[in-house]
Amino acid sequence: MLIIITGPRGAGKSTIEDYLARQKGFRVLQFVEGGDKSLENENTPVGGDPVSGDTQPSTPIETERNEYLDGRGSSRRLGKTDSLASTSTIASVATTASSGSQPQVQALQMYSLPYMLDYVTRNWQTDFVTMKLDGTRPEVLAEFARRPFCAILHVDAPIMVRWERTRQKSRKNKESVPKLEEFIEEHDQLVFGAQPLSAPAPARDPTLFYENAPLPPLPVALPPASPAPLRIKTFVTLNPSLNASSHLVTLRVSNSFKTKQALYDHLDRLDIVRPDRLRPTWDDYFMTLAELAARRSNCMKRRVGAILVRGRRIVATGYNGTARGLKNCNEGGCNACNLRRIPGEEKLNECICLHAEENALLEAGRDRVSGWGDEATTLYCNTCPCLRCSVKIVQTGVKEVVYNHSYKVDEASAKLFEEAGVVLRRHTPPPSVHQ
Repeated sequence: MLIIITGPRGAGKSTIEDYLARQKGFRVLQFVEGGDKSLENENTPVGGDPVSGDTQPSTPIETERNEYLDGRGSSRRLGKTDSLASTSTIASVATTASSGSQPQVQALQMYSLPYMLDYVTRNWQTDFVTMKLDGTRPEVLAEFARRPFCAILHVDAPIMVRWERTRQKSRKNKESVPKLEEFIEEHDQLVFGAQPLSAPAPARDPTLFYENAPLPPLPVALPPASPAPLRIKTFVTLNPSLNASSHLVTLRVSNSFKTKQALYDHLDRLDIVRPDRLRPTWDDYFMTLAELAARRSNCMKRRVGAILVRGRRIVATGYNGTARGLKNCNEGGCNACNLRRIPGEEKLNECICLHAEENALLEAGRDRVSGWGDEATTLYCNTCPCLRCSVKIVQTGVKEVVYNHSYKVDEASAKLFEEAGVVLRRHTPPPSVHQ
């Protein structure tokens, strides 16, 4: 597992890195822009590979016709004779600052992002942590996030809390204490990509396209065509920011705690290293699809989605709303949901929306639900079924119902399912910072 910690200054990145290294046994990686010229032409970290114990040079990896991002976020082409562990791209062993009376933590310094990515891929069963990539471009983080062993943890705290932490740390290290205005300006640059008012406009590379900017006039001098697909797209953000990478974040941690131990206790409760944060369980997977199906609903009262599963295969999906061919609920198709009552016409005042569970069951049909050998059918629904739907669920032969949110008639539904021999259980997702 590789955990990349991102966040603004004073949020607690180094504290979480220290927690993972000392309490969870993670190896610390440090990306150092540039290279150590005294280590040229080596192929392994100083003293050999600290993970594998190999003291022999690594086998060069074929990188012909591939483009990688270097430490400045620009691309360079590696030739046939290059390896990811050649000049200025090797690693060395360093130590991080000690924490109180605790010994220093050994860190592996990497001088090339491609080499770091290759290194952790070859040693993917070892746990690594780094906090030195938060200033890189979103497309760099995306290259790491594509790997199934990589998680991005974002930590943040109220800006005044972070400023006070930074002031205390600066005084302790006998460094200049930043002014609040300077600190906020730094925050805006990192989080939003905003440039200081006094800074000149950044130069644009004419060979690249930028987000949120008009396309340059044609013709544009583009790099020579490559015989093979490029590893990195030539589509970059003009001002890299944490917000531009927010969609890649696996877990968010809010750190307004006053002591390190309080943060450690919070991280223990979150269980940030659990494997299903990288690959969801089957329950997480199908419940996520149920939540997605709910977004298709146009019912004016509530959105509900359902997924019918048999043998880990999706049989049918459904969401609540008016029947096919009728006016949608949000267009006035259901008087009850739109809180309109017609005097003397009680039948017209009843809700005519089909429930998500009903739609899923009607779509599948009883033969598809209960007619396939001995495999039991499970219904995933993000809201516990009401009594009306529970009757139909029992009738169609479903053997298990998994739900997420409670509903006002849960007790009656549970009693009916128990009598019919249908298992009813509530889904428990991984804990989040909001819990």
